[in-house]
Amino acid sequence: MAPLPRAVLGVNAMLRMQTACPATFAALVLDAEPLVPEGEGIEFLDATSPDPPGGPVPEEYVRAIESGTRAALTDPTTGQPLYTAGLILRHVRWHEVDSNERDFTRAGTRAAQEVLACVTESRAPRPIRGR
Repeated sequence: MAPLPRAVLGVNAMLRMQTACPATFAALVLDAEPLVPEGEGIEFLDATSPDPPGGPVPEEYVRAIESGTRAALTDPTTGQPLYTAGLILRHVRWHEVDSNERDFTRAGTRAAQEVLACVTESRAPRPIRGR
């Protein structure tokens, strides 16, 4: 398995919809780096501040982000990661009422898809906004 071809830093994903109750809110920033020397699969590191304003990131949201990123970076036919990569979660924002695990899984998936697009298209990451 080959390492991620290059680092993709500052992938910013935000899902927000406030037309229903509860609303949807999930925001994250992550970096993706090749594993050197070549590791095996995907390594995920939570590097968020342990004491951010509003308290620490709920562990279930971190697990959901990890699950979403791993799913997007895995070949569905073989079940193997597409690249060996280190994913570093830098920042997370959530809302007590409007955030949930499903939304953070989706945000993680979309962030990982942006990493793949950046590598394929040789470009910098674009902000991800959506519902």
